[in-house]
Amino acid sequence: MPRVKSRRKLLPPRKKGEPNRWHPELVGKIRGYPKTQEAWQAKSDLMRQQVKLYNAEGITFRSGVPDGWAGKKKLINKINTEALAEAKDIVDELIKLGRFQADNVEAKIALEAAVQVIVAEKHTPETETVPLYNVKDRLAATKIVLEYTQKKPVTKSEVGVTKAEDFLAALATKG
Repeated sequence: MPRVKSRRKLLPPRKKGEPNRWHPELVGKIRGYPKTQEAWQAKSDLMRQQVKLYNAEGITFRSGVPDGWAGKKKLINKINTEALAEAKDIVDELIKLGRFQADNVEAKIALEAAVQVIVAEKHTPETETVPLYNVKDRLAATKIVLEYTQKKPVTKSEVGVTKAEDFLAALATKG
């Protein structure tokens, strides 16, 4: 039996919210597809039970694993640990230089977390660096860091209040 490249191309489209069902026309076209409705239901129930079991054990949980980093949880944890150490050094240096004054411990922890997102990257043998977090998350973290470490420019607004006579005199000289 020839192997099919994509199972999705054979499956008919499904409406949103509609439960999955057995398709008898796929028997023999997809390797391992159940031959009867009962076999399909049994396989479906078994898969649901396995997912519930795996979720309870924490096996299928993707906590902290960004898209594109599948199977690299140990590497991600290592990168995050190194990035957190580097972030703590950076924040301590900012405090020492007087660029950031933490009001409380939580503020320091929050800034460290934002800096961690910015500096977390993987170094490949080709000396290429690959950021762990996507651009949107890194820009949001950068905005947070800049907001609390950079002084905002002072805006000066002058309100010129003049007397009514001065206003009329100015109009008279222009005309």
